[in-house]
Amino acid sequence: MSAIEQTITFNHDLALTFCYVPSGAFIRGERTVTLSKDFWMSKFPITQSQWTTVMGSNPSVFKAAGLSSPVENVSWEDVHRFLSLAGSGLRLPSEAEWEHACRGGTTTDYNVPGKSLEELGWFLLNSGTTTHPVGSKLPNSHGIHDCHGNVWEWCADWVGDYPDHDVLDPIGPDHGTLRVFRGGCWASEPWGCRSTTRYGSEPTYRDYSVGFRPVFSSHTCP
Repeated sequence: MSAIEQTITFNHDLALTFCYVPSGAFIRGERTVTLSKDFWMSKFPITQSQWTTVMGSNPSVFKAAGLSSPVENVSWEDVHRFLSLAGSGLRLPSEAEWEHACRGGTTTDYNVPGKSLEELGWFLLNSGTTTHPVGSKLPNSHGIHDCHGNVWEWCADWVGDYPDHDVLDPIGPDHGTLRVFRGGCWASEPWGCRSTTRYGSEPTYRDYSVGFRPVFSSHTCP
């Protein structure tokens, strides 16, 4: 199946392109994680230009990387302010949605079989210690770019232990102290960019390695 995408314009004339991610399942350890609903994932992380369009200023440390590079230095709470201003239907993905979308049906460390990490993302060994314009590496089978490296991506979930049983549409613990981010960044070792790698920090945490991409839940899936 070839990638399916759509571009939607939100408040502040913010135009975002989304890729269709069908429902399905992936294996986490010895357990099956099932997503019962299709959804739309942003094709790219939110860029400095897109953030500035909505918020009026650019918090990024790597401004010299250009406005088409991912916004960074934004907290989980900052991201929710952006999403509330940008328009209804936008939200952060659950951690399970993020991993399902990133994997694109693969079971390997990275999301395009036969391709090296150098072809898929910006990380410690090829980034030059900076972010880079989104979409400059290969996409996965859903058409989604930059899942490996460039910037970590905030997810909706609190950090918690994974369940020791098969799960359906998991959303993580109902409380906690740290929020999840996934995907690795420009400063990550190769292992840190794997589809399975997870980290987290306080919702107020800002760092020049962390950005985000939204999902859109208010449009009919094909």
